[in-house]
Amino acid sequence: MDTIANWIANNPYLTAAGLLATFLGLILAIIVPIIQRKRKQLYYTVSTTQLVNENISHIKDIEILFCGKQINELSVTNMKIWNSGNVLITNEDMYHNHELQVLPQGTSECTILDVDIISQSTDTIQCIINSYPEKANIIFQAFEKKDYVSFNVYHTGDENAKFVLDGKIKEGKIVNKTLDVEKQLSMIADIGSFNIFSLPDIIRLIFALQKRN
Repeated sequence: MDTIANWIANNPYLTAAGLLATFLGLILAIIVPIIQRKRKQLYYTVSTTQLVNENISHIKDIEILFCGKQINELSVTNMKIWNSGNVLITNEDMYHNHELQVLPQGTSECTILDVDIISQSTDTIQCIINSYPEKANIIFQAFEKKDYVSFNVYHTGDENAKFVLDGKIKEGKIVNKTLDVEKQLSMIADIGSFNIFSLPDIIRLIFALQKRN
């Protein structure tokens, strides 16, 4: 037994292999529980475009009306919501009185006029959005992993009008990923300006795109 132990101790390759196996075991012991941990996460992005500004609405003989009321500024905000976690999220996962809703935020005054659902990744989401001047309530059946819904919010105000997705998920969270997406688009534009892609540029782009999910 001592001979075998001495042989192993004096063999640098076996010693290195043992250290490597121990190191990998420690890494797996840390990573596996993190990967297997249940994550309830709803991500969303927001993008606002002004359709009508005061200069257009003040042109002679042009009137822009909504339900008989004149409006001077009209904008559309596109929002996309998706399940970025690894478990099913149902409407019952929302706390009572903290259900999903779209709310205006910031100093720019705006009134919600209407909401139009553009697409749902699957019909099992069954998303319904009820709009009111000050908010839009979102009701859904379930978001499976990677499921998404995209919709437009038509409202008064300019492109500075801000909207947030409000609500509280039981043992989960809601995260605004708008800035991350804008950074990725800017990064792609910057890299695209080069005639030759360098390896660091490609690696940086891949990691940035992976972080979105």
